[in-house]
Amino acid sequence: MRPRKISDREILKIAKACVLKEGPSVSTKFIAQRVGVSQATLFKRFGSKEFLIREALMLPVEEHRIFDVLNELPDFEDPKEQFIRIAKHMTEFFNDMVPCFSMMHSAGIFPVAPQNTKKPELDNQTEGRKALQRWLCELQEKRIVRPDIDCEVMSVVLLGAFQSLAFRKHVLYDNEFVCSDDDFLNEIVDFFWKGLMSSERESLTQSDVTSTTELCTTVHFNCEYSEAKKSEILKIQSQKEDQ
Repeated sequence: MRPRKISDREILKIAKACVLKEGPSVSTKFIAQRVGVSQATLFKRFGSKEFLIREALMLPVEEHRIFDVLNELPDFEDPKEQFIRIAKHMTEFFNDMVPCFSMMHSAGIFPVAPQNTKKPELDNQTEGRKALQRWLCELQEKRIVRPDIDCEVMSVVLLGAFQSLAFRKHVLYDNEFVCSDDDFLNEIVDFFWKGLMSSERESLTQSDVTSTTELCTTVHFNCEYSEAKKSEILKIQSQKEDQ
């Protein structure tokens, strides 16, 4: 029986796992052993170790297809539900992608393909930001989003917010930040949605400032502390009020 021919994609998935576990200095010999092929086969398929690692660590960009998700949002869906759908997909993408970017940075590899190689997934990454911008502009035209919002700037701000939790996990290793992905996501969505809605287009009044401050405090409270710590804080606050 002839041995099964392994696809480039399967090789890249195994190589990605090897790099994330062993670090960017992992040898091609180690990767080849895990794949079940010779080093010569790896170099024949990918040309160099740097190209192999770049291709492997850029897999999440192709797999999550941000651009496609944004373009396939159902028109009949409530805009806030669309926002939640976008936020969930973006969070999943960054949870997968941030460790890969970190490894590429450690290896001195830039997530840019050689000039003579067309990389549609890199175009997809850029188009994802543009698609998010278009979605905001469409809501702005429908008077759902405030008219004074710069949709291009806001698309970048939102992407930064969505990747912040993954950054704290995989780059800062902030284990003291106790918050589930779902809780973090819900707080982010509520916070930004209230700021984007057209009903908030007037200049902030003092009550608006107070409301925003309370919202920020809620985000910090819900995400920063464990359930036991929350109960302890609420108990102390209750005792102070009784006094």
